[in-house]
Amino acid sequence: MVPFETFCDRTTQEMARCDRYDRPFTLVMARPPSWAPDLDGLPSQWLRSAALGLTRSYDLIARSDDEPVFLILLPETGVPEASMFLERLRSQIDDEPEWRFAVLAYPEDGRDLRAVLRPAA
Repeated sequence: MVPFETFCDRTTQEMARCDRYDRPFTLVMARPPSWAPDLDGLPSQWLRSAALGLTRSYDLIARSDDEPVFLILLPETGVPEASMFLERLRSQIDDEPEWRFAVLAYPEDGRDLRAVLRPAA
């Protein structure tokens, strides 16, 4: 996991690269169950462990400073591939059905970082 500020910087860089080279990227949002507000607790450990086993070396995982939510940056990944990643992630933590997930795409979900992350709020 990286600090949220680093995640935001890299996501902004990915947006510029996406515009320059017309390449996709997506974010996967994972919100823990409401009964587990402690983002360092067991449900979050399950997510981090599962996500680390599924991500590539250049993907980034962070937790938001503003919301109880985890974000996974998937460069060079379109919505279909991100949806497959999300299904594999869900299958890894299927003991926790209360997790909420979303795939957020740039530029479809917004033209700046705040707009892209809005559905995650």
